Parts: sequence; C-alpha cells; structure tokens
Amino acid sequence: MGYFDIPVDHVYGQPVILDYLASKYICSDDLVVVSPEVGGVARARAFSKKLSDAVLAIVDKRRHGHNVAEVESCQQGVL
Repeated sequence: MGYFDIPVDHVYGQPVILDYLASKYICSDDLVVVSPEVGGVARARAFSKKLSDAVLAIVDKRRHGHNVAEVESCQQGVL
C-alpha cells in the first residue's frame, strides 16, 4: 500500500483460476505448476496442493545485471 495516497485492495486471482480449471475437468496428472523463480515457490506450492497435488516445477535463474537473467536449471518433482 505504500505507493498510493488512497486505500487499495489486493485482489487475488487464485480462486478464479482454480474455478476455471475445475470447469474444464482437467486431470491433475496433466497439469504442471511452474514457479518462475525461487521467490514464488510458496505460491506455486499452494496452487499445486489445491490442484490435487499437481506436479511442481521450479525455475532456478540467476540475475547477472538489470533485466538480465539466465536459467541455471529447472527442478521438477511431485510434492
């Protein structure tokens, strides 16, 4: 909230995305939840759990400068 002079609400999209995927009757074996960096693992893990323990993949990248990133590895596993 530090960027605005007025009150704001953070709107979460997770319930909408989960409802959409549920309406498509997608099997959890056909899903992979990917975290684009280590900082998003907790959020990706929460999505994975709510999608019947879908496979979770984590991209490990290193930043070498401003707007310069390189993928070191991609880790995948079932939680």
